[in-house]
Amino acid sequence: MKKIKILVAALLIGSVAYAQEPPQGTAGGGINWKRGGNSGGPGSPNIFGTSALNNNPIYTYTNGINRMTIFGFGTGNNAGRVAMGNNLPANFIARSRLHLHQNSGNTNIRFTNNTIGSLATSGFQVGITKSGMAQVRQRENSLLKI
Repeated sequence: MKKIKILVAALLIGSVAYAQEPPQGTAGGGINWKRGGNSGGPGSPNIFGTSALNNNPIYTYTNGINRMTIFGFGTGNNAGRVAMGNNLPANFIARSRLHLHQNSGNTNIRFTNNTIGSLATSGFQVGITKSGMAQVRQRENSLLKI
């Protein structure tokens, strides 16, 4: 019985130690993302992405919904565009370097810092209303320089 307890303790300690190790994946075409990335190799151990042979977009989902896509196709200024939104439609393509898309409601970019805070009434905002009206809003009691 004592030998079984020692064996179980050794197995538990070994599995906990193994679980604490950093990911050790290598570049390759497996189904899982590896720490080395799909195109990693010597000198590039922290790549997240696709290899030169695989020009597919990278999709980021939360709660089963596509929230961000990084596009790999295209050349020059058309390559590497990023789309972000509350629910990007299937086959959505970013039309600018950064393309924000909202299914309904206003679509805005907000700029804040530690000095002014990050409340709903803080910062500087640029965007478009759900009816299509462009808006530029200085939410601070400060100048707007153009």
